[in-house]
Parts: sequence; C-alpha cells; structure tokens
Amino acid sequence: MPDSATVYVSQTKDRVGFIKKVFEIFAPKLAGLRVLLKPNVVSAEAYPTTTHPDTLGTLLDLLADRQVTVADAAAADLLRPGKAIKDHGLARLCRSKGRDLTDLYERAATGWTSSRGFELKLSALPLKQDCIVSLPVLKSHVNVRLTGAVKNQFGYLARTERGRLHFGRDLLHQGIAECTVFARPRLFILDAVQTLVGANEMRHGGRIQKLGWMLAGEDPVALDAFGLTLLARLEPKLQGLIPRDLPYLRLAQEYGLGTFEYKVEEV
Repeated sequence: MPDSATVYVSQTKDRVGFIKKVFEIFAPKLAGLRVLLKPNVVSAEAYPTTTHPDTLGTLLDLLADRQVTVADAAAADLLRPGKAIKDHGLARLCRSKGRDLTDLYERAATGWTSSRGFELKLSALPLKQDCIVSLPVLKSHVNVRLTGAVKNQFGYLARTERGRLHFGRDLLHQGIAECTVFARPRLFILDAVQTLVGANEMRHGGRIQKLGWMLAGEDPVALDAFGLTLLARLEPKLQGLIPRDLPYLRLAQEYGLGTFEYKVEEV
C-alpha cells in the first residue's frame, strides 16, 4: 500500500469535461482491457440516488471501441429489484448506445472466502473482466453514515447476502470492505455534484443538497476520506468525524485497500 494517494478533483458541475480529463490520465492503464462499468443503481430513483446519466454515458462513449459490460443489482429490500434495473433510465441509456445494463442477481454467483476467513456469496461477473471502473455517488447513509467509493462494491453481493449482512452492524462494515477486496476497481469516478443527506435514497428520507465536486482516483479509501470532508459540511452526523471513525473505512485501510494520506490534484 502506498504511503500517499492522489485524489483528482474539480469543483465543477461539468461531469463530461472532468471525466474526459481523468480518462486522459488513466487511459494507458485501461488500454486493451475488457472493462466492467459498475454504476450505483440502488433503486428505481434517478440521480443523486443513482449514478448520473452523463457519467455513465461519457464512459460508454470513451470506451466505445472496447469490450464493455455494465452491471449492478438493486437493493435487497425492493419487492422487484429486477424491475428497478430493467426500467431504470440508465438501462435505457445503455440500450441507446448498443449496450445492456446487466442485472447481477440474474447472473451466476460464486462463493468466496477472504484471507480473514470471511465468507461471502457474490456475482462471478467481476472476476471475468480485466478491470473495473466504479461510478459511485457520494451520499449519506442510514447504517454506515457515508457511502461512496468503497461501498459501491456492495452491489456484487447476492441478494440474500445483502440482507444477511444488514442484520449485524459489524458484519455490514466488514462485508463492505471485503467486497472491495474481492473485486477492486482500477478506477473510481465519484460524483459529488449533488448529494443526499439523511439517507442514501429518497424513499428512505434522503434530501437532495448541492455540493459541486467531482472526484476520481485509484484509492477508494483516500477518495472517501476526502469525500467525508465535503459531505460533513452538509450532514450534521458526520461533523467532527475523521475517516477512521467509519468502521468500514478503517477496515478497508487495514486490509490494504488504500490510505488515509492523500494529496489533492485539480484537473
């Protein structure tokens, strides 16, 4: 694990321009690879509950000549999570560009045990790709306070596993960290132009607020650490906290997924 990470930032509403600049930086590391784009499609709600269409659309355009898979699964507590994926605006966007939005619940799952003996059942699809680009939204969260780069990998879990982990706070935090160990993205593009405070979905009481930032980088721990400083400006329950106060971030750091030490580079 490096001593310090780079968090690429821009105080902007221009997602397209930011992503194009970031892509120039990371294009050599993605060259010739099969790419899994992992948006955040937690429910049928639009942005900022879910990934903004401009974010996904821009990446699809930039990777138009590559073998690209777009995939996620909706929240386990929805009555019809498959419908949320199939009918989502991001699914229509994918179809307009000749792609599909794959529902991970409909694909084969695999059992996996971490080096700490933590057992999970997750989609096998990420393991069949050369690299992953993760497209989370920075938001408040009812159970773990903040959701962003690290937690976006929670979507790989089988539906029963997602439900099981919510029955224990310690289980939930370790499960979040272990999911990123299972399939760590090569690049994260974290949208903080708008956010939700109070909860990570409007159906659970989330309220839309403006932040006005785009973030990107390879280190999910550093991205969420910087994201905490931004979201704490709007979310009272985060004020006064440091990244280590969020258990899953502390575990992610301990598991070697990233560092709390970072430098900020404007693009």
